[in-house]
Amino acid sequence: MNLILVDNKEVKGGEVILTDYRHIHIRDILKPKIGQILKVGIIDGKIGVGEVITQTSKETVLKIDTNKLPPRPLDICLVCSLPRPKTLKKVIYKATSLGVKEIHFINSAKVEKEYWGFKKSKFDQTILDALSQSVDTVLPKISYHRLFRPFVEDILPSLIKDKIVFAHPGGLIPSKAKHTVLIIGPEGGFNAFEISLLSKIAQKITLGKRILRVEDAILTAIGMLS
Repeated sequence: MNLILVDNKEVKGGEVILTDYRHIHIRDILKPKIGQILKVGIIDGKIGVGEVITQTSKETVLKIDTNKLPPRPLDICLVCSLPRPKTLKKVIYKATSLGVKEIHFINSAKVEKEYWGFKKSKFDQTILDALSQSVDTVLPKISYHRLFRPFVEDILPSLIKDKIVFAHPGGLIPSKAKHTVLIIGPEGGFNAFEISLLSKIAQKITLGKRILRVEDAILTAIGMLS
């Protein structure tokens, strides 16, 4: 835990009392002494320090002082065909860790229907863990879209600020842009209809000759674009 995240509502009089997993981490892993300074961030707010005021077996009390801005977000909007739940967790974690602040998960022909049977709240802790790891405080905005064509025709155009690309074999080598909408397909790729629809608005790029897992394709594409 590189950053202890707290909700602004938890801060009372400049202090916060931790009794959950954060307290356990501080108590058992960090093992601070009274007066020791820890790195703290306010969710969707600033980063600073927390001085350990008191600590017992059940709680840790920190005096909070936050005055630094979080790191600059990555200038990439990620659009990804909804992967299987285990991969979805990896995608959310890795994209959040890299600083992606806008993520859209979409349906496509090769997305299994049962993939949609999940609870969004299941990934709340995943997001916080990723922010803590990367020393960031700003939550990403994550949206889910069950219909492919309405998303591409009605929503996708509104996301474009500079360039929009989708990864598929046979495309061009991607180049950097000020702001990029990156589209990653499902395992097995987009079908012919989806490629045709996307090609009307987006540029097809290649990530190389190897077939990559979704989470690895995202990392590769972001690295090439940024």
